[in-house]
Order: sequence, then C-alpha cells, then structure tokens
Amino acid sequence: MEKILKAKKLHRSDFSPEDWQKHKAYASDFTEKAFECKETVERRDSLSLSIDEFRMSYEAANRPLIITNEIILWPAFIKWSFSYLTSKFPDSKLQCGNTDTGSNIMLKTKHFIEYLNTQIDDNPLYISDDNFDRKCPDLLSDYWVPKYFPDDLFEGIKNRPSYRWLLIGPKRSGTKINKNQLSTSAWNASIVGYKLWALFPPNISPLLIKNPRLFEGSENAESFFWFRDVLPKITVKYGITPFIFMQRPGDLVYIPSNWWYAVLNITDTLAITHSFVSSCNFDSVWRCAKRFKPKFFSRWKNKLYARNYELWKHGIKLDSIDKSSKSSGDSEEEKIEQEIQKKINRRGRSRFTSQTPEREIVNKEEQPKLNPNNSEQQKSSVNIDTIQTNKKKSRFTQLTDRSSHSLSEKSKSFTSLSPISSNCSSSQNSRSSSNSSQSQSWTSSKKYSHARKRNQSRSSENSISMNNKSKQFYRSKKSFNSEKYKKYNGKRFCDS
Repeated sequence: MEKILKAKKLHRSDFSPEDWQKHKAYASDFTEKAFECKETVERRDSLSLSIDEFRMSYEAANRPLIITNEIILWPAFIKWSFSYLTSKFPDSKLQCGNTDTGSNIMLKTKHFIEYLNTQIDDNPLYISDDNFDRKCPDLLSDYWVPKYFPDDLFEGIKNRPSYRWLLIGPKRSGTKINKNQLSTSAWNASIVGYKLWALFPPNISPLLIKNPRLFEGSENAESFFWFRDVLPKITVKYGITPFIFMQRPGDLVYIPSNWWYAVLNITDTLAITHSFVSSCNFDSVWRCAKRFKPKFFSRWKNKLYARNYELWKHGIKLDSIDKSSKSSGDSEEEKIEQEIQKKINRRGRSRFTSQTPEREIVNKEEQPKLNPNNSEQQKSSVNIDTIQTNKKKSRFTQLTDRSSHSLSEKSKSFTSLSPISSNCSSSQNSRSSSNSSQSQSWTSSKKYSHARKRNQSRSSENSISMNNKSKQFYRSKKSFNSEKYKKYNGKRFCDS
C-alpha cells in the first residue's frame, strides 16, 4: 500500500490520506440507482446494421450509437479479466494519473489491481494508458478494430497524437466532461463492468456544462459528484437534456466528433477505446490539427497528398475559405473582440479628455521615430524642444523677478529706517550710522543683483530649487537686519 499512498500524494498533493474518503461516497446508493436511468441513445444490433447504413445514418449525421454483439468474438472479451492481467503482466507499469507538473504517475499492474479490490475512495485512481502496446504487446492480438471504423487517416504518420488507451477503472472513478482531442471521433468497447455515459451535442456551450457556479467545491468537478450533484442542476437550470445511457459488457459505443461526454464507472471496469479520423469528420480535424498541431499537420498534409489526393485538395479549399473569411472579417468572435476594444478605447479617451482637454496622451510606442535623413522632421523636433525650454525659462524668470522685486522693496524699507535711528543719537553717531546704512544698502543691493544674475544663468531644470534658495537668502537677510536694528534702539522696527 505504500506505492498506492505515494501515487495518491503525487496525484493530489493537496489531499491527506483521509481526504480521499471524507465525503463517504462509497456509502451512497447513487451507483445502484444509475441502473434505473432511461436511455436516450439508440441501440442497434451489429447483425442487422450494415456499414453503409452506419455511415449514412450515424457517422455522416454525427449521431451517437450503441452497437451490440460486435465484440463478443474478440479473444479479449473471452479471456480478459483483472486476475488475467495480474498473472500475465504483473510488473508492467501503467499510467494512473498525472502530477501537478503534468508528469505521468506509473503503477505496476499487480499493485493497482490490489488497490482496485480494496479501495473506498470518493474519486479513485484510474488507469488510462496510451502506451500499453509497448508494455503489454500481447494485448494487441486479442482484439481488432470493428468493421464500422475501417478508415483512419492518421494511420502510419510518425509521432501521431495518442489514439488508443487501455482503461482500468475502479468503482466511482471516471472521466470528467471533455471532448476528443483534435475533433476526432472515437469508439469505446466495454469488456468488463458497467459505465454510465452523459453526452451533449457540439452546439452546447462549455460554460453551461462546466459552470463553476454549479460546483459547491472542487470535488464536484470529479466524475461521481458531477453525475450526482451537477448534472441535475444543469437539466433544471438550463433546460438541457443530455443523452444518457448505460454501457454494458460487450457494448460498443460510437462517440461522434465534437460531442461532449462524461463517464462514470458504476462497477469495476475494463475497456479499450480508439480515436480515429474519417472522411466524415475530416473538415473539423483538418482545422484543429492546423491550429493546435502545426508540425504534425505538415507531415499529415504531405502524407495525405500521396494517399488521398481528393481529400488533400478539399483541405486546400478549406484553407482558402478560412483565409477569405478572416480577411473579410466574417468571424463573430473577431467582431466581438473589436467592439470590446473600441469601447475600451472610448472610455480611455473620455477619461483623459475630461481632465486634461489640452493634452494629447500618446504611448511611447506610438510616437513617430525620427528619420536621420529627413532634415525637416529633425528641424520640427528641434523647434518643439526649444519652445518647451523657452516656456520653462520664462516661468523661471517670472519667479526670479518676483523674488528680486520683493527683495528690493525690503531694501528700500531698510534704508528708510536710518533717519529714525539718527534722532536717538548724536550728530556724529548719526553721520556714521547713515554712512554705514548707505554702505550696507549698497552692498545688499549689489549682492541681490549678483544673486539675480547668478539665478538667471542657471538651467531651467532647477528653477524650483533656485526659487527656494532665493527665498531662504531673503529670510536670512531679513533676520539679520532685524537683529541689527534691535541693537540700535531696542525697538522691533522690522518685525512689523
């Protein structure tokens, strides 16, 4: 069991060993009630269903179907069982999940079958291995592709996407709601056990099927809780009636292209599934492979040119149709995106223009780049720069003129105070004080003129700092003069 605990920890790193059974799904009677479901998918016996009828009525019409008595002659249907796999391939490592980083989790067959017989988990581990042909090559000789699916246009192409899986599912395990990759079709053959299926047509939006508002917790996205809790809400809230049926041992299920499906293993199950490409789903597979698998698409395109020229030619027509639709803008998604972008731009412009109508907000990336060979463009840029610098300089000169004017006014008041001080002393002292005041005013005005010239010669970038410095200089002179006249007559003449 140590191997199982380690695999669980890798598969759900946020779960403790007790969290795997916290909802006690094993005690629910939902799996027993599932046998009473009303099937809404047609069943056909392979003895009365011809290949042409299947092609015209189901594959070309993109309709699901359950085919009975088609795989009863397989050697796999006769001899495959859990004990057979344990005895035949005990040490073969099969994939039973993925880690948080996307790497595969591998378990030996004997360990997984032991876990399958004893588990009581809400959402058990589930083997879905696409490389079983390398690990258990003898299994390939025990079955063959059914007669209704002879064509596979991906066959023989190097490094083709995964297309066949060995499925070993304990009770309450299953597959979340999804689609077949690259819009392929698929068939599923149940050898052991019962599976509950729910199918949705391609026109159903995934936002309705996978709506997170319908999930009370993250566990509801799992297969068991999705069938028990979420599926009834979908049918009641949105009025969507899925195609529901029970797959029994020996049943062959056809899943059309682009159909949504979810699967719940009602009992312990053993099954084989294949995906394929035919002429009926060629259009959707061509577009999906070109979009999501470009390297594989180029190899497939070259192979198709040699094998089936008519289909290759049809694919080229599809490309031309798609290009013309893109150039004309017929895609509804593109129109919606353009409308949303226009609304965003309008909101942005109105927001900025209401606050600063005279400015034009331009991104740095959108600003035109100067051409070194274009002299007129350079001249215009130089003129703009000079205008901006002149504006800054004019602002600076206004500030310095104001400060110098205030300083000159204060100096005049300073000189006007000298007669008052002369009356309080003798004539000789008044004469000396007047001389000193005149010399002091002359020196102060000279200093102010030097300061003004010095401030005007400095750069426009330091205008604010220089204005502060001139104010500080004036305040220091004011305090100096006030202290001086306090010494003369003891009165605060300059404080007023």
